[in-house]
Amino acid sequence: MGKVQGLTIDPKQTSTLLPGKGTEIEQLTLRQLKAIDQKNMNYNLRLNAGIKWDIIKGLTLNTSAAINHFVTSLNIFTPDFLAYDRLSTVQNSKLMMTTLQSENLLTYDLKFDSGHTLNLLAGVTYNEDILNSTGGSAKGGPTNQIKYVGAGWPTTIKDEYGNVLPGQALNTNFEEQAMLSFLGRASYSYKQKYLLDLSFRYDGSSVFGSNVRWGVFPAAGLGWAFSEESFMKDIWWLDFGKLRASWGRSGQKFQDAYLALGLMGTSNIFFGNTGLSPQLLANKDLTWEKSDQYDFGLDLEMLNYRLKLTLDYYYKYSYALLMQTPMPGNVYLVDKMWNNSSAISNEGIEATLTADLIRTDDFRWQMMFNISRNWNLFRESFDGHDLQNMILGRPLYGIYTYKDEGIVQSEKDIPYYYDALGIRRPLKIGGEGNLLGVGARKIADLNQDGKIDEKDKFYAGSTIPMAYGGWSHQLSWKGLTLFAHFNYSIGRKVMNQVRNSALLFNKNFGVIMDDFTKRTIWEKPGDNADLPAIKYADDSYVGQYDGNIDSNIENVSFIRLKQLTLSYELPEAWMKKIHMKGIRVSLTGENLFIIDNYSGTDPEIISPYTGIDDGSTYPLNTQLTLGLNLRF
Repeated sequence: MGKVQGLTIDPKQTSTLLPGKGTEIEQLTLRQLKAIDQKNMNYNLRLNAGIKWDIIKGLTLNTSAAINHFVTSLNIFTPDFLAYDRLSTVQNSKLMMTTLQSENLLTYDLKFDSGHTLNLLAGVTYNEDILNSTGGSAKGGPTNQIKYVGAGWPTTIKDEYGNVLPGQALNTNFEEQAMLSFLGRASYSYKQKYLLDLSFRYDGSSVFGSNVRWGVFPAAGLGWAFSEESFMKDIWWLDFGKLRASWGRSGQKFQDAYLALGLMGTSNIFFGNTGLSPQLLANKDLTWEKSDQYDFGLDLEMLNYRLKLTLDYYYKYSYALLMQTPMPGNVYLVDKMWNNSSAISNEGIEATLTADLIRTDDFRWQMMFNISRNWNLFRESFDGHDLQNMILGRPLYGIYTYKDEGIVQSEKDIPYYYDALGIRRPLKIGGEGNLLGVGARKIADLNQDGKIDEKDKFYAGSTIPMAYGGWSHQLSWKGLTLFAHFNYSIGRKVMNQVRNSALLFNKNFGVIMDDFTKRTIWEKPGDNADLPAIKYADDSYVGQYDGNIDSNIENVSFIRLKQLTLSYELPEAWMKKIHMKGIRVSLTGENLFIIDNYSGTDPEIISPYTGIDDGSTYPLNTQLTLGLNLRF
């Protein structure tokens, strides 16, 4: 086993130094990939039914009901020769989710000869979600040919120290939640020129505290089709124009069915029995997360409807957001509690341009381009103070890292501090004994406590790009269609921690994600090197070879061909001869190429929350799909 030490089936954790194709290492890797048996089965049953009743002229009742039943099961068998304890393992899970929906809507349409129209709606809806899951595991099967737990699987096993442990485990879970809603809307129009829309919802959900389960959510909208005004008729190039403004309040419920009721968890074992203790305390006042949103928009259609432009500005203030807040002391060892106690804001502008570049009987070329810009801010916390990874008044998502002050070239560049005993010591850059010296990277000690740790990280910029969007083209000639869609991002801050920590020394001899022959390492004073002296490559040193410094932040932009589809619709005359409605064949390519200025592999998959490429996500893969669509 020594000659294949460190071999894994995860390419990111398999050493670059191991031999490759045609070697014993390749054979062992393929054996591992094939040996793990995994079976996943899913099915989904949907049933919808509805009734429409025209009671009198203009008055209509629509009632519908639906059920959606989803089941997924997974069984993973790992043979004994892949386990450290030489015991085969089975992990099995089954999840069933059922959604019941009922919707009852009453509408009344009023139209007047003077051009006034009024639409009224009232309704009640009901939604119930039921989740039932079972999961289990077992170890020590009688043979690698038996891949499901049954007779012959031991109920107890012994570890390497001779301790008797359970050989099988079973977990079950059942959750249900329901929501009842009453809603109403009134829509008024005068000759489709002046528009007014008023609505409200009264929603109640079982997931909230018993005191605050119901919420009222109103909304209002105004529209003015100014192109219908008489003074606009002489503007020949304008076909349609409308100004829009709206305000609305919405509510968001959390997914955990019993968060407000308090949760219990396993605790210590007493006399062979597992104990229970509160893990989350109940909060009868835990209620809806709320948002107030303002929207202002402009719609233009021009040049015989060949050119369409949509502009939007929005501002959304979300408050009463869930946050775990500390308690004074602890109750049953619980020192935190969920509350509605934080707020954030989002605002942005969006523009969409759609154009018919060529429009003839046989050939058509359509183009769509959109661009967006978004800002968000952390507005409120439970106590009015900053949190560890969120700063009041700053963007919600940002890069928090260490400030790089360059490689120390001489002793005079080393900051010294006096400890509690009055002893003069150099700046500590990691664990005990890890001191800043000549050849090390100097990290700014922002809190001036004589050591570099998490408290010295600073906000180095937002992870939100300056602009992002998409660009699409569709060319159609008779039955042949070519569709191309690009997406892009401009000016996003990211940190390539994968490449810049490639030479960090630790026991995980994984893939070296950098060409070390193109990197320079500090050796003597005066060296203008990329990396500190090699003695600081140990992972116990902070900010040296771990790549977590602000000088590794890049300003990245990219454009990617996200989808390219070539399709052909067979002529209608052919379809009539074979008594079919249509046949369409297509070839689709996804993620075909990307143009970017990023030093890493794929800028699109980097976390939008941290902006740090830590190598945990694989680049998007190129896919080719051949499709056949038959319509009878």
